Amino acid sequence: MAFISRISGYYNNQDDDSIRLMNKTYTERTAKYIQLVSNLKKNFAEDFVELPQVVFCGNQSAGKTSLLEAIANVQLPRRDGTCTRCVMEIRMQETSKTSGWECSISLRVEYDENNNPLPDARRKNLGFGEAIHDPSDVHLMAYRAQKALLNPSTKHDLYLDHEPLDESKEEEDEIKFTMNTVCLSIKGPNVPNLSLVDLPGIVEHIRNVDPEVSRQLVTTIKTLARNYVKNQNSIIVATIPCKEEDENQSIHNIINEVDRHKKRTVFVLTKPDRIEPETHGKWIPKLQNSSGPDYFVVMNPNQEKLNKGVTFTQAREEEKQWFENTEPWCSSTFKDKLGVKRLRTRLENLLIEKIRESIPEVTNKISNRLKKENNILKNLPPPPLNAHSAISNVTNKCKESIRHKLENTETELNDKNDNLWEKMRGQLNEYKTTIKNGRPLFVLKSNNHALLVDVLENISTQNCDKKYDSIVVTTKAIVNKHSNRRSLGSEEFFKETTNIKDIIDKNRAHELPSRVPYKVPNDIIKKYQRHWKEHSTQCLEKIFDIFWKEIEQIIRNSAKQYKKLCLFLEGRAKKRLESCKERCEKLIELFSDLELKKPYTEDDQITRNKSVYQSQLINLVPNDTEAATVVADVKSYYELSLRRYTDYVCMTIIYKFVFEFSEDWQNSMISDIFVDDTENANGHLKPNELIEEDPAITDDRDRCEKDINRLKKIKKELEDFKFSML
Repeated sequence: MAFISRISGYYNNQDDDSIRLMNKTYTERTAKYIQLVSNLKKNFAEDFVELPQVVFCGNQSAGKTSLLEAIANVQLPRRDGTCTRCVMEIRMQETSKTSGWECSISLRVEYDENNNPLPDARRKNLGFGEAIHDPSDVHLMAYRAQKALLNPSTKHDLYLDHEPLDESKEEEDEIKFTMNTVCLSIKGPNVPNLSLVDLPGIVEHIRNVDPEVSRQLVTTIKTLARNYVKNQNSIIVATIPCKEEDENQSIHNIINEVDRHKKRTVFVLTKPDRIEPETHGKWIPKLQNSSGPDYFVVMNPNQEKLNKGVTFTQAREEEKQWFENTEPWCSSTFKDKLGVKRLRTRLENLLIEKIRESIPEVTNKISNRLKKENNILKNLPPPPLNAHSAISNVTNKCKESIRHKLENTETELNDKNDNLWEKMRGQLNEYKTTIKNGRPLFVLKSNNHALLVDVLENISTQNCDKKYDSIVVTTKAIVNKHSNRRSLGSEEFFKETTNIKDIIDKNRAHELPSRVPYKVPNDIIKKYQRHWKEHSTQCLEKIFDIFWKEIEQIIRNSAKQYKKLCLFLEGRAKKRLESCKERCEKLIELFSDLELKKPYTEDDQITRNKSVYQSQLINLVPNDTEAATVVADVKSYYELSLRRYTDYVCMTIIYKFVFEFSEDWQNSMISDIFVDDTENANGHLKPNELIEEDPAITDDRDRCEKDINRLKKIKKELEDFKFSML
């Protein structure tokens, strides 16, 4: 902005009134900058971005109120203690010479009575009375506005006619301090274009209150000051009495935290008439240092002159005369740093430049935040239209999600172990391995050799020239225990096995000689089948857990908008899934009973296999043909039985449990919900009750929509401003 750089150099030798007369464009354009910030604040833009402003801060009794009055040309509340108890914002905007002077007061309520932030729905800007056209009336109305903020349970408009009383007669306010703001919007000819924030004066204790309350209030006031000045777009005005050391001021410590190099801080020295003679030395170098922080000196009327009714015009003239006739000021080389008018012009230029510089960043942040909020809203479920369509949408979504899971056609693939079929297949493989590990194993025994015969593998013919004396039956666990060949033929191993010949002898009854009792192979087969049913039901339970976790997650994702519907669907789905499991358990029980009653098959292949096995075994154990026959019987049938049983169990779990539930889902869920439009004797909830939206989602959507509306308004303000400056 070239016009700013052209004008800013004039303030050294010209007062602000003459600048305005010389450059009308400057006045009009700077007024638009202040109006922009004012409009953004009304839309609570500071929730999203840091807005430029001039923040006045300092210790109490540092002359801050007098300085603000001098800049704004209005009287502010001075009653003891009052002005330390809320924030005051003064927005000033110059208008044409033909316009009259006016001041509008409003209350910006953003905090509750405990100074906790209010939710968006409860935040508000409240107009306070009608526009004021006499500057002398501002003092009283600003006082009344503060009283309204300090008594939040009372309607604010009841304080419009409140008359101040002596402090001893005034009713005690509901709260001692509020972080809410009294806003003064001043417009008129020759009004500086400024946006000022008057913070409560920093104190170390507060009179006439409980010590603990005093400590809390002091902490709150310091926190408030810190929050305002840490805004990187804030211009900090620190008021310091000349008779005190600036490093000893509490505000100095706060400024050091947020603006260590004092790039955006202006120090204003007040009450120069109270400096002891010839003790100006500590301030002169700072005022002369053009490369260091900005320092100004102002001279405002004391209380005696205020009581006599000195006017602002008189005060500025007296200030001018005082600096022109008092050493060391009158002979100084930094006259551009003396007086309220020059300070006011400096602050105006700094603020306008700060606003101008911040607009691109503010615009960018608002646009990005608007995109972000739109994306958040897009990902939130839409509000329910009616019960039937909402519930149907959820159940359809569940059905489709289950279908995609079972068909393994999910659109999103990732490295996580969340593939349903991978989990279930892993469990089925584990089940089949467990069943196989329980099979009988036979060992052909001789004095020097041992040969393992697995019922599920072909008999080894590598050592067919070797002969064995007997055959024992054992388990995989015992074989694994004696895993090496030498150990497998050891006496320790055979102590844990059972000789087939011994089993035959114990079970022999009235059979013909050389006939193996039918009971022997049957008992061996049944003995190693007895845990099949237990393992099968355990497998079903594990598949149930895997499948239910998937169903539960699908329901929660699909119905997350409606807590009651989600709980209802979870309950009904689990009940249906348990019913499917019970039917599956009955089928497993049937298969187990059929397999465990007596060996049976119509498969002729078993006869052919038995002949081959029997021939091989008799060749290996020629002296125990009965045992060889038993092993051939067991091996040929057990292999068939195991494969047949595990195949049917796995098929039953998949089709009669998993897929049957999936096919049953849609109709059963809809019928469960829409039994009747009223609650019936079975405790069904009304459909309308089921789609009561989760309050958290409703709140998120409401917040998002409100933020989007505010952001759109803010964006439009920025666009309109840009257009107006063309």
